[in-house]
Amino acid sequence: MSDQAVHGSTVTLHYTGTLEDGRVFGATTESDPLVLIIGGGEYLRAFEEALVGMAPGEKKSFTIDPEKAYGQWQEGLVAEVPRTVFGPGPAPEPGSSFLAELTEGEKVPVRVAAVTEETVVIDANHPLAGEILCFEVEVVSVS
Repeated sequence: MSDQAVHGSTVTLHYTGTLEDGRVFGATTESDPLVLIIGGGEYLRAFEEALVGMAPGEKKSFTIDPEKAYGQWQEGLVAEVPRTVFGPGPAPEPGSSFLAELTEGEKVPVRVAAVTEETVVIDANHPLAGEILCFEVEVVSVS
C-alpha cells in the first residue's frame, strides 16, 4: 500500500506515552497531533522505526527499552554541590530544572534532586533514563 509509512515519510499521529506504572509522560490526545519525518532524527529512533509500515487510521502499542530510549540511570551524573554556588537568596526547589555550565563552557540540563541547608543535589540524567517507555499511537496521515 502506498499510504504506508516508510523512511522519509511525513507522519501525523496522536500518541500517549506512559511508564510501566501507568504514569503519563507525554500525549497529544488533547492537543494538535505530532508531525514527524521517519528517519529525521528529531525523535527517538526506536519511536520513528515503530511507525514504519503503519497506515492512516491504524493504531499500535509498543514499548521502548531504556537502551533504545534515554539509557540507564547513571550515578555518575548526580553531583552534590555547595548551596553557596547558587548565590544569596533561596535555594532552587527540588524538581526544578536549569542549565548548568560545565568547566569546558558546555551547558547541560540538570534537575534539582534534593536540597539541604548546606548542599544541592543535581542530576544530569534524562528524566526518563532507566525507564521502559510504553506508547499507544494512532496514525492520522502519511505523506
